Amino acid sequence: MAEAQLQSILLRQPFDIRLVLYSHIDLPPFSECRDYSGFFLCCRQVKDEIGHEATLQIKLYLSDLEKHEDNKDARLNLIPPASAFNSPTITVRIPFDYPEDRWHHDAYTISQRNVFDFTYRHKSFETHESIAPTIRPLLSLFLSCINFELVPTEDTIHRITEEETQFADRSNLIQHTPLGVLIGQYSSLDVIARFGLHMHCTGQQVLNTTNMTLQWDFRPPGQCLESENNGEWLDGPKFDDIAIRGAQHTDSFTMDRRAGRVEWDLDKQCHAKYLERKRVEGSGCSWYDDVLDREDWGDELDWELA
Repeated sequence: MAEAQLQSILLRQPFDIRLVLYSHIDLPPFSECRDYSGFFLCCRQVKDEIGHEATLQIKLYLSDLEKHEDNKDARLNLIPPASAFNSPTITVRIPFDYPEDRWHHDAYTISQRNVFDFTYRHKSFETHESIAPTIRPLLSLFLSCINFELVPTEDTIHRITEEETQFADRSNLIQHTPLGVLIGQYSSLDVIARFGLHMHCTGQQVLNTTNMTLQWDFRPPGQCLESENNGEWLDGPKFDDIAIRGAQHTDSFTMDRRAGRVEWDLDKQCHAKYLERKRVEGSGCSWYDDVLDREDWGDELDWELA
């Protein structure tokens, strides 16, 4: 901690009293703190103390979210930022549920045209329903990003290595391998993001965090697969009809889907313009229409690949 500047009335007060004073300020990431920026920068000691207090507050906030009843089924692990200042990022670790038995033939069917049957339902298919109550409050924080990580057990990594390396596909749709079918359902996190975007632009919810990522790496530690065929990285498709609504979606993954990254960027102004255009046209747009109009992936894939 910086040496006290005794000429300051504030810094002559006991540390505990200063903490009480700081607690009455909306600290980051709960606020942009523009009104207090001069105060934060007036003195190194004040900045250090406020930074410590802000980081403690976000840690306690995330701890309460973890313990909440809404997180009982999701079992999310919320990792606070190292500092509440300087573009903080919160990491959300999601336990990756891999079926206990050899489930591949129940998950999909492959014809000579490589058409998938999406009638298989694994519990991870409703990921957004269990995760949403814990994640939605985070969207109101002033974060540079919410980073989701799929966390497997050592046994899961071993089983995926044994069972999934034989399935590799150059298609730019992640769902074109058995493992991709499972991981693709975690990308339903975009439902949460687009719901928050729509609710913000209709005045029903505050949205301050506009970037989310999903990452996974189920390769054995130290193993580099980029030199192997199954380790070649592919770029996913771009959905222009979603992008014009203010939700940009990009993804990339290895051919065997054992590693990858999905990113969502939300544009509040773009979505507001989209809603205004729909209003002028008289067609209207509910959040359900906007978010879930691509829900039936099975029919779409059958049509595209026929």
